[in-house]
Amino acid sequence: MAFGDGMNDLEMFDLVGYAVAMGDAKQELIARADFVTGTIEERGIQSVLEQFHIAS
Repeated sequence: MAFGDGMNDLEMFDLVGYAVAMGDAKQELIARADFVTGTIEERGIQSVLEQFHIAS
């Protein structure tokens, strides 16, 4: 699983098993993501980790 918000994250998204775009990510990145979460301010990473039972 990888999290990204910018165009520099496209290659990483191609390499990981599950790509998560942040809520304020560029549209091209969102289109390549498997899941879109909230922004950092909205605790987007923590939200995904909790949803997938990776963290509590």
